[in-house]
Amino acid sequence: MTASGGSSGQAPPPTIASFWAVQPDHRIAMVSSSEISARLAEAEVLLRGADQQRSEAAAADRRYALKLCKNVSVGAEDRRKADIALTVAKQIFFYSTDLFDAVEPSALAVDYARLSGESDLLRHALMVQAVLLTDLGNVADAFVALEEGLGLAEAAAEDFRGQAIAWINFGKACYTAYYYADALTAYEQGKAYCDQAGLRDDGAVALQNIALCCLELNRHERGLAAIREAINLMGEPVTPTQHFARVFAEATFVRLLLADGGRHVEARERLVFAKRSAERSASVRAELAVAGIEGLLQVYTGSADLGREIVLAHLERARAVPSTMRTALLTAVQALEHAGDAATALSYHREFALLVKRQLREKVLQYTRRQLLAIQDPDRAVGSQAIEAHAAALRARYVNEGPQTAGAAENFLLSQAMMGEAEWDSAGTHVFRVGELVRRLAQAYGLDESTCDAFARSARLHDIGMTAVPRSLKIKSGAFSLEEWSVVEKHCDDGAELIGHCALPYRDFAEAVARHHHECFDGSGYPDSLRGSAIPLSARMTALADLFDVATHDSRHAPALSVDAALTLIEQRSGSQFDPELAKLFVGVVNDLRAQHGEAHLDEILSIDARESAMSRIRARIRR
Repeated sequence: MTASGGSSGQAPPPTIASFWAVQPDHRIAMVSSSEISARLAEAEVLLRGADQQRSEAAAADRRYALKLCKNVSVGAEDRRKADIALTVAKQIFFYSTDLFDAVEPSALAVDYARLSGESDLLRHALMVQAVLLTDLGNVADAFVALEEGLGLAEAAAEDFRGQAIAWINFGKACYTAYYYADALTAYEQGKAYCDQAGLRDDGAVALQNIALCCLELNRHERGLAAIREAINLMGEPVTPTQHFARVFAEATFVRLLLADGGRHVEARERLVFAKRSAERSASVRAELAVAGIEGLLQVYTGSADLGREIVLAHLERARAVPSTMRTALLTAVQALEHAGDAATALSYHREFALLVKRQLREKVLQYTRRQLLAIQDPDRAVGSQAIEAHAAALRARYVNEGPQTAGAAENFLLSQAMMGEAEWDSAGTHVFRVGELVRRLAQAYGLDESTCDAFARSARLHDIGMTAVPRSLKIKSGAFSLEEWSVVEKHCDDGAELIGHCALPYRDFAEAVARHHHECFDGSGYPDSLRGSAIPLSARMTALADLFDVATHDSRHAPALSVDAALTLIEQRSGSQFDPELAKLFVGVVNDLRAQHGEAHLDEILSIDARESAMSRIRARIRR
């Protein structure tokens, strides 16, 4: 976990993470001022004993330490309480199997740090919160925390360390969202600040991640230079932790060497270093990482049968370590495809899709459950007027706004929808343009504003099921085989199922859009071959907006059409693919838009919500 600190000031727009910070536990009595120091000292002792411990007793001590903080008067020793909450969050991050348990303490830490008025502490708390939210897949909220944290670092005179850590964490968020080019730029910026601050270890982290980005972007020479420099900065490993880090650096090194025209001799040399460090790390994850790259190396050097045997044995061992399964499956697919075993590779593609779907479903259920817990007692007491007002505003946001509701689950789903399309929408604005087109079409159709907003928000999630489709299929340039197509077209069912587990106020609309946006008016679409008005209205509208936006932007399969050509295509497919009444109305909506704003400004008008997000602001800054 990489995090550092910033200055207080006006709070940013609240996220669901900060909502969870206002839940005192009434089983512990409020303490007087004279008892505060003793209670906090007790919490600190508990946390020292729980450090590096994975037992249930240690988890109970962390929970109790946090309760002590939450029920001490706000305004008293906020700095100390922020430190305690941060310690709880970090210990959960490193030693617990459920990262969601760290969301509340990290949010408390931000609140206490803000109340303390100490900028360095607030910046540090924001960075911890951002890293946690990134790992939970909620990059939309992570960028809110990151944006504020970077601003605080920049406001401090020559705080190169704070800026270095912020940019490294921006890189992590962009990488998680599959925006590899932006991640590369952010990591490079972080490395530059590491050099200015003399941060050797953090500089090595930035370089390792630069190498990973280069591997994804096929910039192999740049990646090899970065990983060599990173290993040089890391020095000779001594401790198990250092050996663990070295294993993954060497694994990246080997993958880059194999990708760069098969530099097999040097790859074998690096594998020796990786094996040595894996043995000395005493880590199962490190051993599995080495087995994966060893199998790949055998396949790439012509020993396909041996490599296949090693990779599949590695995969079976990984099943006992769930956190390694994604990498193990993708390694198996890569090795089998290179060995020419497409059928077996496809079976692991399917398993990968199921794994991702299960993981996403569990996260949605966690977000929903915790959001409901957070709002179930609207009259609970809170420790200060500042937090009372904050809680009231958030309750209004999550409870009273009806279709306008935005919460943890929605932000998570929106993040996943953008990530699912990152391979062909590097700007991350397609989902917003589709949503705005649907909003305007629904308005022209005569729906009330509440329903128009629900349709627009639903349309943004139309391709969320693509998150479960393996990247190798999404970036494939040629035609899909029937078996591959069966994996891809399941994104409709997968997206609908995922949304169905979520407590969105417009869930029924969103579920219908995700499942039915590829249905055709004449019944020739999928997944259910619905016809005519049997296709939900929200899905019929989204189908029009999706095709128009895809057609008017470049893709790996076809150059962009002009607006006129795209509208002509819609008119040609009216009655077959599209509802003829809606198609005619949609053409009018687009013509009105370009008459009012000019064709050159259509994207600008349709993506205004995207530009107002913290993610878009930071990504635009990265690209400058």
